[in-house]
Amino acid sequence: MTTQPATATQAQTLMFKEHPIRIVIVDEVPWFSLEDVTEALGYTQLSAKRAFHSSFPEHARMECLEETGEGQKATTVLSPVGVWHFTAILDAYRGQHLANWAKKEALRLHPNPMPKDPRFFLTLTAEGQLPPTPAKYSGRLGEWRELKDSEEYRQFRFGLHPSQPSRAERQARLIAEAEAARLEANA
Repeated sequence: MTTQPATATQAQTLMFKEHPIRIVIVDEVPWFSLEDVTEALGYTQLSAKRAFHSSFPEHARMECLEETGEGQKATTVLSPVGVWHFTAILDAYRGQHLANWAKKEALRLHPNPMPKDPRFFLTLTAEGQLPPTPAKYSGRLGEWRELKDSEEYRQFRFGLHPSQPSRAERQARLIAEAEAARLEANA
């Protein structure tokens, strides 16, 4: 499943190392050409089919009509987080620099995205699961750790209401109570 198709848009070209990557801006979000991302990673277009797997996030891929010199061309584009998901599926370590570059370019082109915009940032799945652990230099590891430590994930993972103490908080309280009881007994 994909997001709604975008209307015809004139693509811009950015360079990742020596590879040109076309982007289109839709609703202030830069979307990266799947064809160009695949080529920049050194894979054939057959590998691009992985972006159409049912596990690929819906907000990470979109069909778009691109204006070319010969007219309009249907193309598949990936959101900044979609580039990360695609590289994580295809080859996380080989693709981590491309994923980091896409994130930086997206933030350069749109410096103030909404904080929880799933097209820009990692989010939990609908089932409350974390995305795969990002590679070290993908630009997403710190973001993933914050998501892992988030109240939202804690609620899904442990079934806790936000007002309920975490396991560590409960343990600390029990230790403090035991210490208070020991001090009281020795007094």
